[in-house]
Amino acid sequence: MALERPKSIKTGADAREALMAGFARTAWLAGLTLGPHGGRVVLERADDYPEMTRDGFTAIRDLEDDDRFATLGTELIKACIKKTRDAVGDGSTTTALLAGAFAEAGLRLVAAGNDPSSVRRRFDGLAQEALAALTRQSAPVAGRAMLAQLAGIAADGDDEIAGLVAEAVERLGPEGVISVSYHQGVDTTIDYMSGMAFDHGLLSRNFLLKAGETEVALDKPHLLMCQGELTEAAQVVPALEAARAGGRSLLVLAQDVSDQALAALLTNHREGTVRCAAAKGPESGIYRHAATDDVAVLTGGRMVGEETGLSPEKIDAAALGTAKRAVVDGVSTTIFGGSGEPHAVERRAEQIRDAIEHERKSYDRGKYEARLARLVSGVANIRVGGVTESAWKARYKACENALNTARAAAADGVVPGGGVALARAAFALEDGADGSGEPERRAFARALGMPFRRIAGAAGCEPSLALEALRSAGTEIGFDARTGGFRPWREAGVVDATRVTATALTNAAVTAGQLLSTGCVVALARRPDAV
Repeated sequence: MALERPKSIKTGADAREALMAGFARTAWLAGLTLGPHGGRVVLERADDYPEMTRDGFTAIRDLEDDDRFATLGTELIKACIKKTRDAVGDGSTTTALLAGAFAEAGLRLVAAGNDPSSVRRRFDGLAQEALAALTRQSAPVAGRAMLAQLAGIAADGDDEIAGLVAEAVERLGPEGVISVSYHQGVDTTIDYMSGMAFDHGLLSRNFLLKAGETEVALDKPHLLMCQGELTEAAQVVPALEAARAGGRSLLVLAQDVSDQALAALLTNHREGTVRCAAAKGPESGIYRHAATDDVAVLTGGRMVGEETGLSPEKIDAAALGTAKRAVVDGVSTTIFGGSGEPHAVERRAEQIRDAIEHERKSYDRGKYEARLARLVSGVANIRVGGVTESAWKARYKACENALNTARAAAADGVVPGGGVALARAAFALEDGADGSGEPERRAFARALGMPFRRIAGAAGCEPSLALEALRSAGTEIGFDARTGGFRPWREAGVVDATRVTATALTNAAVTAGQLLSTGCVVALARRPDAV
């Protein structure tokens, strides 16, 4: 029987070389954008103007090769880069360069007669040594100016966005609730307001109406907060009518919303009568009621349920909470600008503080502390503007990258930027040689220095000479690619978030190891009629 899409198979060294063709090409292309002197990549877009980018992930996002095996290699490194971006929001180019360098170094060792699995295990151990060397170089963030420098690098030099991000992270902390939204205007602004975020998201993905939509944003929502489950349409109709009468949207927080109640919300949401979303309240189990009641206090509403004596069928607008905005995605809910009375919020906060002081069980104390943080920390919303729609999109993405980088730096500190931290980790590996596995150690250390060599070369320096100059310089000296000279890295502001650099190194080493240990590749054969 003939297969609709026959498969092609390669094994052993042939399989690894076929994957490496796309893997190496993709790493090289992403690496072109690295550093302040990195080049721009022009991308052809179907039915649109060409796009110019200096973002490594954007440059390789749509790459595909005529050779299916090479395309699989490309997809392997794309997945690696995406994992880094999802985790820390930055570091895509460094991840690609390191992954390509590790894979190339490993394949040379395999070609020299070493066992692929042994090389992979050895590289895994060396990656852990390099991570330890990075940690030793890490230093705390020195104020808002350093945060702004880091955010500016991630935002591709947009100083306005960098300043706002640094301000928000310094004010609310690395775990603070800071969101990014579009703004129909030229200016980019930041709003601080009361609000909270918690880890429960949409109870039904049917609230996402458009393909590719990932969240439901509700402007000026009413909030219906319930202790139990809602199953009957009559339980949500009064809240829907109150929201429609007031020209508001509706957010329902309950243990569950199903059957006729869910159908009523979805019908109103799809038809545009009342924009809706339903999510679980914060916490779970015995902690849910108190945490959801905190939302009621913050938004000026009342809890609905048997314990409160208030039935959802009989509520009016006065019992519903209100806020300026709410955003619900698949895993979290954020409420902005709750309209609860300040003195009521402070009274609840004092009650929780008193409970923390008297609670002896560490787990319960942690729950109280989480409630207090949600109630009093507040939220920030960075509203990104732009001259055109494409400018909005570009600045929005730049703001997200800057925010992720600044948060990572505030949480875990910074290391010398410009590839210097990785190069010094390579020096540590070379100095720690114990006589065993020397070829692997030398190869891995050389690969670690690839980002620095690329940045130094783009700045007009001879990479090998620059690397030796760095080796002989003190640990406080870094490389400023803008001037092509060596100077104290803190003074120059050439820094990277420790978490970003460590994540890039980890993901690159893991992905290169996967390629090295590949024994067989099965790819779809090209269709005979493909153009």
